[in-house]
Amino acid sequence: MTETLDFDKKANDISSFDILEEKINQTIQLINKLRAENDELKKYNLELINRVQEKERSIAQLNEDFQKLKEQKGNSEIYKHKEQKIQKKVEEIIAKLEKLHNLDDRF
Repeated sequence: MTETLDFDKKANDISSFDILEEKINQTIQLINKLRAENDELKKYNLELINRVQEKERSIAQLNEDFQKLKEQKGNSEIYKHKEQKIQKKVEEIIAKLEKLHNLDDRF
């Protein structure tokens, strides 16, 4: 009877070791799967970082272009104002010349 108990105990121990080995194998498989997922997530994260950096460069370029356009608009307004002043002066000179011409016609 002790032999049966010893055999049962050994079988039970072997069964426990088999269960433990299976659990260890499942754990290793899970770790490998998680590592692969982690690698994929790292790649995806790097892609997103690159996309964000590209967008930041695009935004910086757009801001620079916007500032240049604002300067050009400001310069354009300055030139427009100067043009209006010149046009007014030319009109005044023409008016004076016409007066002078009208005076010459009288004499």
